[in-house]
Amino acid sequence: MLKTTADVLETLESNTVHLIKQTQNQMTQLGETFGTAGSLLHTTGNYVYCAGKIFRLEPPLPNDEMQCPPS
Repeated sequence: MLKTTADVLETLESNTVHLIKQTQNQMTQLGETFGTAGSLLHTTGNYVYCAGKIFRLEPPLPNDEMQCPPS
C-alpha cells in the first residue's frame, strides 16, 4: 500500500511540475502578446495623430510625443 501511495504521489508531483512549467510558458507568451499589442496600438495612435495633423493642415511640432513622417 505504501509503494502504491508513493507511486501516486510521485506521478502527482511530476504532473504538477509539468503543469506549472506549462503555465509559466503560457504566461510568458501572453506577456509577449500584450507587449506586441501595446506596440501596435501605439503605432496606430501615431498614425491617427499624424492623419489628424494632415487633415487640419497643421505641421507637427518638434516637441510632439508622436513622430510624423516628413511631408
